[in-house]
Amino acid sequence: CHAGAVFTLRTLHKQRPINQILCHMESSHLKSFARDKAVRRWCRGENIPIREMNQTGVTRCLSDRDDFTTHFNKFLGQPIHATPTKIQLAGLRSRLVNIELDGIELHGRCLSPIKPSDIQEI
Repeated sequence: CHAGAVFTLRTLHKQRPINQILCHMESSHLKSFARDKAVRRWCRGENIPIREMNQTGVTRCLSDRDDFTTHFNKFLGQPIHATPTKIQLAGLRSRLVNIELDGIELHGRCLSPIKPSDIQEI
């Protein structure tokens, strides 16, 4: 999708209310950080909880860089989550929105969202 993240979320939310957003915490360049802040601001305005999961131990928005080691060691000390069972995965898949089957209309620049099957190995 080539539309902005907030525009796309707003469009989806009007057609199928979003209950919460789950994502991983990204530690990248300033442009993605600005996008993420805009998404969080939109979520606050819409009363949509957003949960960012730390996947690498790198933490954004530390008040002091000296806190990094404390946070990183805490991250490393957390238990590893169990791999979902086939039944749990089936339950998760059944709750996903299928853009084509559910008749969701996206902005003209988003006529064909990328599906995992569309991605080829480089």
